[in-house]
Amino acid sequence: MGRDPMIVDGSTRKDKGQRAIVDILENYGTILGLVIICAVFSFMTPAFLTRDNLLAIVAQSSAIGIISIGLTFVMITEKTDMSFGSCCGLSGMTTAFLLSRHLHPVPAILLGLCVGLIIGLVNSWLVVHLRIQSVVATISTQAIAFGLAYLYSGGVDIHDGVEAPFTLLGKGFVGPVPMPAVLLLVILAGAIFFMNYTRFGRYLYAVGGNPIAAKFSGIRVQSYEVLAYVICGVLASAAGILMVARLGYGAAYTGQGYLLDGFASVYLGCTILKRGKPNVVGSVVGALFMMILNNGFQLLNVDFVMQILAKGAALLLIVTTHSLLALKKD
Repeated sequence: MGRDPMIVDGSTRKDKGQRAIVDILENYGTILGLVIICAVFSFMTPAFLTRDNLLAIVAQSSAIGIISIGLTFVMITEKTDMSFGSCCGLSGMTTAFLLSRHLHPVPAILLGLCVGLIIGLVNSWLVVHLRIQSVVATISTQAIAFGLAYLYSGGVDIHDGVEAPFTLLGKGFVGPVPMPAVLLLVILAGAIFFMNYTRFGRYLYAVGGNPIAAKFSGIRVQSYEVLAYVICGVLASAAGILMVARLGYGAAYTGQGYLLDGFASVYLGCTILKRGKPNVVGSVVGALFMMILNNGFQLLNVDFVMQILAKGAALLLIVTTHSLLALKKD
């Protein structure tokens, strides 16, 4: 006997409904999680949804958002960079030091960005040309950069010379929008353009997907890997300089706490748009997710150690859920 057509049709509709739900969760699970944590924090503390706090979240998200964009470029090539936190700190300290010696803000900023450029070139030379494992190479440069920042500062924060107009980068507004958010949006727009509408973006994904096939296709694989590290270093420097402008001083330890947040932002971003692949829009959404967690925990006076545990658990939950949904779909 054949199966009842109505039963078959009902089963098909049920399967399609389940697949639609899986697709929604797989594509927008991180955004849904973002909405949920916002709702939870707004319920637990009335201070969360105030205008001043929301503007603070936007400003705080800008530095880690810029870092995560740079890290995305490296991770697209299937490599990693552990040095971005120290690069952030050393660049910020360099800029603050130059400002304290009464150098004009423009050359001080440019020289600060050059620190990231140099670190990016060193990382690429170690990883791309000497073929050292990227984790080992960039952990080494991370330690060296932190040591240099601490050495010439003597562990003392630099406040002298860090004043307007330089501080407008971190504390100014364009209309109602904080200046750090404007800078993040400009960098994000540029990254979206290059990744989606130029040969550079297509080739970079090709290098990360299959470097051997990319090489036989005529793509200069090593050149793109070098560019990825340079972009990561320069953007980490930009974030460090932005932090100095926002805080009003330079400190050697600036950026040291960004390691978890930076990688978490990129991995969370892999669950958005280009599923399973790093992408700049997803990374910025991931950065916003991590900063909202930080902000909510601080408003609730959650212990620092518990904050780290909670952020790690949240990251693991979202990434695991995404993986299970992908397996179920397959």
